[in-house]
Amino acid sequence: MQATIYHKPTCPYCQKAMALLEEKDIPFEAINVLDYPYERARVSAENNNFPTVPMIFIDGEFVGGYDDLVGSPDDDSEDEEE
Repeated sequence: MQATIYHKPTCPYCQKAMALLEEKDIPFEAINVLDYPYERARVSAENNNFPTVPMIFIDGEFVGGYDDLVGSPDDDSEDEEE
């Protein structure tokens, strides 16, 4: 499993997303959108004009933002108790 995260260094949700990926031992490439504004615009446009960062991809598939990552099926941090 490999992730790509488009982020801003000052974004708290970006930091949380990267920390979660590290915690889960998921390798990721972090792309600072301040360094690549045209890349951010392109990626956003290709994904229903997703308006915010982070923009997270796992194995090339768009996941969404931090809340989407936390709620993704690959996240087992909220196991059901029975």
